Amino acid sequence: MQIYYNALFGAIGGFFGWLLVGSFATQTWNIWLASGFIGAGVGMCIGLAVGAVEGVIIKRSVKQALWGALRGAGIGLLSGMVGLIVGEIIFLTIKGGLIARALGWMVFGMMLGLGQGLLDRRSRRRISYSALGGTVAGLVGGLMFELLTQVFLQSSTSAQMILSGLGLILIGACLGGIIPLSLDVLRRIAKEKGTLVIRSGSQAGLEVAVLDSVRVGSYDGCEVYLRGDSGVADVHARIVKGIDGFLISPENGAISVAGQQVPGNGRLLADGDILQLGNTTISFEAR
Repeated sequence: MQIYYNALFGAIGGFFGWLLVGSFATQTWNIWLASGFIGAGVGMCIGLAVGAVEGVIIKRSVKQALWGALRGAGIGLLSGMVGLIVGEIIFLTIKGGLIARALGWMVFGMMLGLGQGLLDRRSRRRISYSALGGTVAGLVGGLMFELLTQVFLQSSTSAQMILSGLGLILIGACLGGIIPLSLDVLRRIAKEKGTLVIRSGSQAGLEVAVLDSVRVGSYDGCEVYLRGDSGVADVHARIVKGIDGFLISPENGAISVAGQQVPGNGRLLADGDILQLGNTTISFEAR
């Protein structure tokens, strides 16, 4: 479901990026200034929209949505600007053409994916998979964008403007959807997989993958955010994947697993364990 919403928000970001850069006569600017501005504008809008997804859809937290949008916009602006300038260099070096332009968008996507991955610094593998996902998204979206442009090259100016908007919407949707999809692939190919499934409370049904380390608590910055449970501390517990398995340890509150209190130094989780934190029940699945 998050992949769907990321793609949707990415498409919306691409649309607003088109509105933003289209309101300036960039075709009359210096080529490097225009490339930097377009990359920064589109990257900022896509990054802002995608960055807000977790806060709006998953955690339903205004503060988290605003913080995610702000960080996404900043990293999107910088990575988009660098990505499209480098892409323009590739385009000019190869002396133009469909493939050259698609490669340019690929670099743009890679930089945006890398930037989104850097927002979550818990795992180098997550960063690399985000960059890889962004690269694929940029290539696919860029190819579709350029193919549309080539097919309707002789169309009117207004038609070309609409097509450029559709192209940026495609790129935004690809970037928004493929980056979390790449992280889902990482979760699936991991040798040891852990998943937390919230069974009660306002977040019932939410699943969170444990790839390395996750925090559980009522603070909306936690990876497992238990909204509205007065019995859960801001950062209540932490689960870390180690050599021996998945270790859960209390941070600022009591935890019971399978009806037994978890000691301060923690305990290893087993497949099917039932966790109780405050009034919230969570099941752990290991595959």
